[in-house]
Amino acid sequence: MSSEKEDRNRSYTPAEGLSLTLGYLEDPSSIECPSCGPDRIEVVGYVDANSLEAGEPRSISPDDEYAVLLYCHGCERGAALHLTYRSRPDREAA
Repeated sequence: MSSEKEDRNRSYTPAEGLSLTLGYLEDPSSIECPSCGPDRIEVVGYVDANSLEAGEPRSISPDDEYAVLLYCHGCERGAALHLTYRSRPDREAA
């Protein structure tokens, strides 16, 4: 059995990260933690994804390419989701 401290220090698994990403894309105001359930995740902020990778995060608005920073108040874990929104000229609106 793992201790509470070990649980807090563990990262989200890839499957949990996918769940967070899909939840964010579906409804950014209501993201469910895969471990703790609803109403525990907070969107902390938005940073330039490239600056985050360089270790010098810079706050930006969530447009085009960015990373959204999430924090769960239940399991006390955080996540940074790198997202890119680009228009695709090869696709026409239905």
